[in-house]
Amino acid sequence: MKRLLDAGVSVALGTDGPASSNDLDMLGAVRLAALLHKTAAPGGPDATAMSAREVLRMATVHGAAALGMQGRLGVLAPGAAADMSAIDLGECTPSPCTTSTPPSCMQRVVGM
Repeated sequence: MKRLLDAGVSVALGTDGPASSNDLDMLGAVRLAALLHKTAAPGGPDATAMSAREVLRMATVHGAAALGMQGRLGVLAPGAAADMSAIDLGECTPSPCTTSTPPSCMQRVVGM
């Protein structure tokens, strides 16, 4: 995956429902992508193989590009649609939720 990113390929992350381990856990997909590519790096394990910044871009900016919506989604910018969440990582056990049933780690949900 790192070679694809370095070559300029837009690699996106996402979940698609029950086929994704039946949990729709986007934070889990981000974590798995980061950890998996650190252990499976070309040349052996490499803790720097996939940075948090790269994986976050895969889940946001590159995800929007995969949907043909670059500039309109996946960024915090004037005119872009956004749903934002503040997450207390010290107390978080992420699970799928809605704004009516947020997990204890969700501090505030803001959406358009």
